[in-house]
Amino acid sequence: MGPGGMVVAPEHVNIGGARFSEWVEAARREQRRREAAYHEGLQPPSLAGRDVVIVDDGIATGWTGRAAVRVLRGMGCGRVALAAPVTPPDTVAALAAECDLLEVPVVAEPFPGVSAFYGDFGDVADATVVRLIQLAAGALSQSE
Repeated sequence: MGPGGMVVAPEHVNIGGARFSEWVEAARREQRRREAAYHEGLQPPSLAGRDVVIVDDGIATGWTGRAAVRVLRGMGCGRVALAAPVTPPDTVAALAAECDLLEVPVVAEPFPGVSAFYGDFGDVADATVVRLIQLAAGALSQSE
């Protein structure tokens, strides 16, 4: 799910009829919640024509990365690069076809999952995301 309700769903997932509608509506609710929480009082920058780097903590199936690239392309971005520390080999080709540059230092086989490559793979709290966005936007100083 991207800004403005853009939906990117894996082709191999057969979500039909009402189930797909329910999935889309749940994703839209979560997107609206995150946009409200993460961008309170801030306007997201225009990305039209700008080169963008997406950084992920690791890529398993590649669908989150592909969705991010497609959303950014739909927003009119220039070149889109994707970087992650680890991915399985069968995901590399699909991702490389989607973005302008792909950087993955560790292509692992077997691939037990992204979390297997971390000592601590906990969630990032919304408050942390909000603080980092505000820091990046210059709304906070680093000492706050």
